[in-house]
Parts: sequence; C-alpha cells; structure tokens
Amino acid sequence: MFKFYSELSDWYKISIYSLCLTILGGLVLRLQYTGFLSLEGIDLRRSHSHLGFYGFLFPLMWHELKRQFWVPGKIIKRIYILLLILSTIGFATAGYGVIAHISSFLTLVIWLIFAFKNIKALKKISKDMTNIIPLSIIVSTSVVLLVLISSFGIGVE
Repeated sequence: MFKFYSELSDWYKISIYSLCLTILGGLVLRLQYTGFLSLEGIDLRRSHSHLGFYGFLFPLMWHELKRQFWVPGKIIKRIYILLLILSTIGFATAGYGVIAHISSFLTLVIWLIFAFKNIKALKKISKDMTNIIPLSIIVSTSVVLLVLISSFGIGVE
C-alpha cells in the first residue's frame, strides 16, 4: 500500500487530498442544510466548490498531461498548494473577501502560465483533443476577467 502511494505524482496526491476534503465539506454542508449542524460564520458552499475546482480538477489534469505538456514544477507547485489553502480558508471565513480574491487571482495566473507555456500545442493535431486545453483555459479565464470587470460596473452601455 505505501509503495503504491509513494509512486503517485505530487499532483495526483494533491488531487486525492482535495477530493477527500471536498467530499467531507459537501457532507458537512448537507448537514448544515438539514439543520443537524450549525457552523455560524463559515461559508462552506463557496469553499467547497472552489476547493473541488482548484484542488481536484486542475491538479488531476496536470497529473494526466505531464507527459505531453509542460506542467508547473516544484516551486510553482508549492505556491499553488499555499494558494489552495488560502483560498479554501478565505472562502470559508469571508466568502468572496480579500484573501479569496487575491488567492483566486494568483491561482488564475498559474493557470495562464500553464496555458501560455503550452500554446504551441495548438499547432499539433491530436486525436484526443488535448491540444486545445491551453486555448480553453485562456478563453475561460478571459470570461472570468470579464465577469470581474462587470462586477465593478464597468461595461458597455
């Protein structure tokens, strides 16, 4: 069992831990909704969903793509883990507060670094369509930035 665990990539381990915490958060959230548990001042809904996205989906993707693409190395991985922890705590304690905003923005920057470092993949033809992942990250993050800009009341009238 332990030999198997030691052979897993760090990104896969992060993904597994995040999935377990996301499931636990979801169970606690449902207990709150039913009235069996009361956690005043903790916003598990946002924390739960962002942990699942930041901590489970992206690390799992990087684990799967590490043979084909550049994926963040040791330093960026440590920064990403710190941002994951900060965003989870930030969303849980203050919703869309300052800590959650800053850590989410920096997480988005890491996603864009991944995308731009791998943009050359668009030149290749891939049967499994993995070559469009960098472009899809750029497009989706631009939508997030447009939503952010619109939340400040800046837009076309």
